Amino acid sequence: MNPKAAILSIGGEILDGRIQDTNANRFIRALNTIDIPVVNILSCPDDIIQINDSLRFLFLNCDIVLTCGGLGPTTDDLTREAVAEFTGGNLELNSTAENALSAYFERKQRRFDETNRKQAYIPSGSQLINNEIGSAPGFSINHNGKLIVSLPGVPRELSLMLKDSVLPLLLSLYPDKQPLHSEILRLFGLPEAAVGGIIERASLKPSTKVSYRATFPEIQLRLLSSSSAEVQEAAKIAAREIGEEYVFSRSLDESFPAVLHRLAVESGSTIAVAESCTGGMLGSLLTQNSGSSAFFHGGVISYSNELKQILLGVKNKTLSQFGAVSHQTAREMARGARTNARTAIGVSISGIAGPDGGSEEKPVGTFYVGHSTEAETVSYRFFFSGEREAIRRFAAFAAMDTMRRHLLSLPIHAKEQENED
Repeated sequence: MNPKAAILSIGGEILDGRIQDTNANRFIRALNTIDIPVVNILSCPDDIIQINDSLRFLFLNCDIVLTCGGLGPTTDDLTREAVAEFTGGNLELNSTAENALSAYFERKQRRFDETNRKQAYIPSGSQLINNEIGSAPGFSINHNGKLIVSLPGVPRELSLMLKDSVLPLLLSLYPDKQPLHSEILRLFGLPEAAVGGIIERASLKPSTKVSYRATFPEIQLRLLSSSSAEVQEAAKIAAREIGEEYVFSRSLDESFPAVLHRLAVESGSTIAVAESCTGGMLGSLLTQNSGSSAFFHGGVISYSNELKQILLGVKNKTLSQFGAVSHQTAREMARGARTNARTAIGVSISGIAGPDGGSEEKPVGTFYVGHSTEAETVSYRFFFSGEREAIRRFAAFAAMDTMRRHLLSLPIHAKEQENED
């Protein structure tokens, strides 16, 4: 049997824009690992009629509906009531859930309010899904040969329950489904179309599934197969054909800043930055992860020429002769950041993010990255066409990639490169 799944995200906060529905992506990624396709994603408010209408609609085309949200203790948490009504049952107090709830509040040293007991009720005929780290348990229930799985909306809780309970449940119900092995390549420096073209020409086996996700400015390439050996070989082929130098990570848990963090610590390098057009974005990225003080000393946001001179030691002659957006200024900014912060590496960004300020010689999207060490100070010219925020983000990633490539002795791909005289 080839079951199809649908996702129902419940909560007015999704529909009025207060939060983004990231849980749908978590459901999809989990189901991909056992080759169950998602055919619909729907959101509805905390309303019993709306929830039931949504369930009826989704069951027209699928075998499994996974819901999230609406399992809290307040009066607007109505998923339990809606599913009980939809399946023709009642809500029943589950002693296992009640005991777990009591233990949770004791562990958190919080008073157990009677309103919280609501979370221990589940629809009659359903099976409890334990929540090891939160207060709201989930449940699953078969209805007319189809399955409803309801989980809380807290992302960390949902992810753990999917992994520990829901996927094993689905594999037991559909024994012909086998867990898929996956490999991921996270790439920077190539457009999605170029990566897609390379993979189309690569000699991957037809049984290897390929999917792409563009999370600007990186590309995520996921490879799936029922064979661990096959998917590992596919990842080797893909990385070789694309170019290993463009693969900055092979894990969803290791972001670009995390990679740079690791490389800097492993090499014993310390870093300081000087930013103009990115306005602190590079420094923010480099401090995303705990413990970043082990390698990152700080940075300067120097929009004005005056601050470039005062804080970074950029020469007035350099600014007047070459301009703020230039190889020469980028190098002096990087060197100033390094020497003032007494770090091993100084990195700078100066550019034209637009929408105004461009010229024929230096159009909007032009930016320079400076990289300074005790051995050399060098600058690179890049260009990226896009809206202001996209240019700024791309520039910050290009600066991180420049550092990564220097630390790994990889070539730098820029429109121009200049070394200090």
